[in-house]
Amino acid sequence: AASQINDYLAARKRLRKEAYFGIYKYAEKAETVTDDEQSNWQPIVIIILDCYALGWLFVIVAWRIESNKRPTFANGQFYALAPFNFVALSVLTLGIFSSYWMYRNWLFLKQRDNLTIMPIMRGIFSIFWFYPLFSALKADSEQRFGHNKVQATWLAALTAFAFVAVAILGAMVKYMMPLFDSISTHQHFAGAMSLISFLSFLLMLPMLSYINHLNETDKAAYQYNSTLRIRHGILLLISMPIIAFSVAQQINLIPNSTVISGKDLMSWDVKFLQRKNIVSTDERIQYFYTSDALTMRDEGNGYTRRRVFSYWLDNEGEFEQRSVNYLKVADIVVEFASGDEIDTVITVKHTDGSTFNLYVGKAQGKDKVFAKNLLRLWQENKTG
Repeated sequence: AASQINDYLAARKRLRKEAYFGIYKYAEKAETVTDDEQSNWQPIVIIILDCYALGWLFVIVAWRIESNKRPTFANGQFYALAPFNFVALSVLTLGIFSSYWMYRNWLFLKQRDNLTIMPIMRGIFSIFWFYPLFSALKADSEQRFGHNKVQATWLAALTAFAFVAVAILGAMVKYMMPLFDSISTHQHFAGAMSLISFLSFLLMLPMLSYINHLNETDKAAYQYNSTLRIRHGILLLISMPIIAFSVAQQINLIPNSTVISGKDLMSWDVKFLQRKNIVSTDERIQYFYTSDALTMRDEGNGYTRRRVFSYWLDNEGEFEQRSVNYLKVADIVVEFASGDEIDTVITVKHTDGSTFNLYVGKAQGKDKVFAKNLLRLWQENKTG
């Protein structure tokens, strides 16, 4: 009986391998994770999310408690603190602290000058209130010292323009793919804009320097605001993984959920595809896409100048792949994603009648570049 069971399982496995190539519905890839695998991962994910939620809750509650007990400083001018703290907290909060710093300075001006303004809104929309704050500090400097000690007016105006321009470009860059000649160029530009936008808070340092100068004679407020507390350590612990993950995506250490140029794949990822005999060592990958968030080794698809390929882990965790030379491709049908659909579906039809699908994310319109170049290479190989 035991030998019959083993024979049956072996025959079933052979049949499955031989019949699997017929029609592969890649849309069912969500089923490639078994219930056991899901049950193993879900508690870990829940624990991580709970830790992050508790961390942020602690930071917010600790900040609110401290703010309610915050002493008043009769001689304190604006919101002074150490430049290192300003930069570090802006980085750790992904720019939120710089908006808070802007809010605190407008709050000071409202209380000092009895202004009818909403400091919180000026903090939230800090990119539009950069130059007005400079103007207020410039007026303060001219009243105190008889001249502008903050920053040259023309430089402040240029900085304010750059502040707004960088924010707008950073938000619009994902829609600018049609303006670039390649996905790689667009990705590098988008990465540069993301970095510049992220570090735009550095443009506030001249104003911070002036404010700190005002507080040199009485540093009580400066020292209090610059004191590092437990919540800052918690903020470091919960922010660094997010920052590290974002950086890893930008430099393609891990997938960034968009189509990328083959030359942007890490060398070890290319060698992985070569070891799996998906592509040969003399081929260059043109474009590649994976929907996996952490690694490209569980599933992905792309093409070279010679072939189109797709690979994945099946329901039993076994590695499956399809790699077809363009000369053996009878047709390629593209169904672009529309509405709420996430992926563009590209059906590759083999000359033997079998088919398989590529699923390509539509993010930033890169699926259109992926499909257009795939069709071009197929036609060139077919006619050449």
